[in-house]
Amino acid sequence: MLTKEGTRYRKFIKEFSECAQSCYECFGACLDSEIGKDKNFMKVLLACARTCESAAIFMCMDGKFIKQQCELCAMVCDVCAQDCSRYKEEVCQTCAQECRACAEKCREMMNMT
Repeated sequence: MLTKEGTRYRKFIKEFSECAQSCYECFGACLDSEIGKDKNFMKVLLACARTCESAAIFMCMDGKFIKQQCELCAMVCDVCAQDCSRYKEEVCQTCAQECRACAEKCREMMNMT
């Protein structure tokens, strides 16, 4: 059973979780390829996944710093989307799309608080 906060933020939590999953999948797919040699890109993928997870946790707790967490999440997602867009692989393009959608949700959330 979802709490009131969980219900209120459900669409945001879902989007953040899907973005994190996409970043992890991209990381896994790229790790053993030529793309994996781009250490900065690989770090951005992990930073994005962790930031999205953290934003989802803040939402579940109806945390005090949701707006600030969403601001950070939007920035990291924007960078990750831009970096992913540089690669033609489908997993990277999907990740870029997820990151753009997540950044949009972050901004929507920031306007709600």
